[in-house]
Order: sequence, then structure tokens, then C-alpha cells
Amino acid sequence: MLCFSVNDLDPTPLGTTLRKLRQIREPSPQGSRSGTTLGVVEFGKLGKSRALVVEKILVAGEEGVTHQDLARRLGRDTRDGRKNLRKREVADLLDAGLLLDRDGVYRVPDDFANLLDRELEDSGCYRALKRQRDRHEQARIAQRDYLDEGRLRWLAKRKAKYPPSSPS
Repeated sequence: MLCFSVNDLDPTPLGTTLRKLRQIREPSPQGSRSGTTLGVVEFGKLGKSRALVVEKILVAGEEGVTHQDLARRLGRDTRDGRKNLRKREVADLLDAGLLLDRDGVYRVPDDFANLLDRELEDSGCYRALKRQRDRHEQARIAQRDYLDEGRLRWLAKRKAKYPPSSPS
């Protein structure tokens, strides 16, 4: 089975949208709300399997995918069984407006990137990312200062132990 991976440095709109889709998380207790409700599925509680379904359909592009093709891309079976692609997973996404079904072909809506941006902003994911970046920057500065102080102490000890010789 082929796996599709998107490099974090992928500047294309598809790469950007996939990275944003992977940022969706459960809202934190400090968050202002419990997720954006779009039909049956809350965007913030999309779940791994439904997010993977959306991701595979995004990767398929404008042409979209049929149910059989989607099951094949996910490595699942459409018949009854343990690894089947349940119609409910897709039906919930259709009801939520995260997928469109046109003549048996699944696609994401044209404004999916905007829906995703709004959800990441409203759910606090962007604020959490900014806080994390700020914490990492502060940690880098503190580590650099700590190393600089250590070097200065080492130099002071070295100068005390080996004073510069006077030129004669």
C-alpha cells in the first residue's frame, strides 16, 4: 500500500491544508468552547479515522474519489468485516458539510481551507501554537545565557590559574 506523506516544508496549498488538518485537536479545558458544531460531527472532535478520510479525499484533488477507491486508498474493505470503511464515517462527514457527494464521487467543499482556518482560530489551536513557540524561544534564550555564563566562569578560572605572562 502506498503511503502519502507531506513534507512540513511543502509550500503548496495542499501541503498547507493538510498540515492544518493535522493540527486539529480536542479543545483544551481553558478553551472558550467545546468545538465548532458542523452538523453531526464537531470539527474539533473529528477523530483520527474521519480526519484520515478527509485527508485522502483532499489528496485525491479535484477529481475526488468513489467509495470503493476511498476504501482502497485507506487499505480498508467495503464489505462487512473488522477493517471495513463504514458508510457512517462518510455519512457523518457529508452531514457536517466537510464532504460533498456528487454522483457518487466524494470531494471536499471549495471553502474547506477557510472552514479549517476558522476552526483552528476559534478552537485556540493557533493561540496554543504561538504560546508553544514563545516558550521554546524563551527556553533557547535561557539556554544560550546559561552557556554564556558558564563560558565566562571558565575563562575567569583559567585567567586566575594561568595569569598572562609579562613580556620581558
